[in-house]
Order: sequence, then structure tokens, then C-alpha cells
Amino acid sequence: MKPKKTFVLLFAVLAGLAGCGVQTPKADIESVKLVNATFDKISASLNLRVENPNSFDIHIREVRYKLFSNNKMIIEDKTTKKIALPAKESTKVELPIGFSTMKVADAGLEALTKGKVDYRAEAVIVVELPVGPVEIPVTKVGKLSF
Repeated sequence: MKPKKTFVLLFAVLAGLAGCGVQTPKADIESVKLVNATFDKISASLNLRVENPNSFDIHIREVRYKLFSNNKMIIEDKTTKKIALPAKESTKVELPIGFSTMKVADAGLEALTKGKVDYRAEAVIVVELPVGPVEIPVTKVGKLSF
């Protein structure tokens, strides 16, 4: 197929899909919550809310995330578990995360003595849409108590 015809065909397909009303989901990090803390390990959950405004079901393909304390990264990971997002619904997604207590200590001894740690959570949610994968970046700043 000639390049010009390929471009015209691609444009027609994308224009047709746009006419079908494919919308990008909205997402937010609701919270990071402590689940368990021991001398050497902290277990927490990264809680997301993803709203699918479309009239059809879609899926999360991947979530990449990072957690920082005092501007030092304490965890970077991802999940590739496929998560369903029903049409016209808001879905809570809870991702278990775990990291070494020493990572928090490296970020600041003050965090361990006060029982609270300031954090910044960053995530990129990759959603499968008919037009291809779409990345949705989200960030939250807060305090994790333990």
C-alpha cells in the first residue's frame, strides 16, 4: 500500500473512532494506606480510582508506580495484572505494595521517630482503548502514619 493511501486509511479509521465517542478515562490516587509494619518491612496499599466514561468495558493493561519520601524514592514497581473497568462506572483499584523499613530510614530518621512519613506517590495507568493504549499519569502527596 502506498504511504498516502495508508495515511488516508489511518485518518479515516481514527476519525470514525472519534465519532464513536471514545473517551479517555479519568484517574486519581485516592490514598496510600498502611497495612502492616514490622521491624524490617512495611506493607501498604496504593488505592486508585479510575472512571470509565465510555459506553463499553475497557481494561487497565499496566500500572507503573513510584513512592517517594523526602524526595528519595523508596519503591518503584509495576503490575501487569489486567483489571476490568466496566462501562460508565468508577472502579476502585487497590495495589498491594511493600518496601523495606530501611528505605524509609534512608529517607529520614525523623519519619521513624514521629511515626509519620511524608510521601509523594506517582503512577502511570495504561488503559487499553480501541484507538490503542493510553497512559494516564497521576500524583498524590500525603502522610503515611504507622
